[in-house]
Amino acid sequence: MKNVKIILLFALVVLLAVAVLAGCNDSRPGDYDGEGQYVGEGDIVFRFEVTDADGEVTAWNVRTNEENLASALLEVELIAGEVVPVMGLLVTHVNDVRADWNLDDAYWALWVGDEMSMVGVDSVYIEEGVVYAFVFTPAA
Repeated sequence: MKNVKIILLFALVVLLAVAVLAGCNDSRPGDYDGEGQYVGEGDIVFRFEVTDADGEVTAWNVRTNEENLASALLEVELIAGEVVPVMGLLVTHVNDVRADWNLDDAYWALWVGDEMSMVGVDSVYIEEGVVYAFVFTPAA
């Protein structure tokens, strides 16, 4: 039984890797010129942008005392998802918009600065001056 779980988990990781690579197109965080609202409380402030399925960009200036991006965004309820063993937090909702690979043939691509992140949101630590973004990314 344990071997079956490991094989299924490995298959899920491979499927997600293929999905990420297949979705590597020109979808990047938009150039958002607006100021964005402030949310949360804390001494650290960072910029968070969301590009939805229509290409519309919404931005926030997130205040937090968390060092981890997932913790900060969960704290202000801008993301939601489920914790998957070994993989960590699988983000399915951003700004109350669902992008669930199994239901929508889409996922939320995480961008750190101008590069797509190669790690999950719970493995990203907040740095001053870096813009963090989620981009709704449909299957290719």
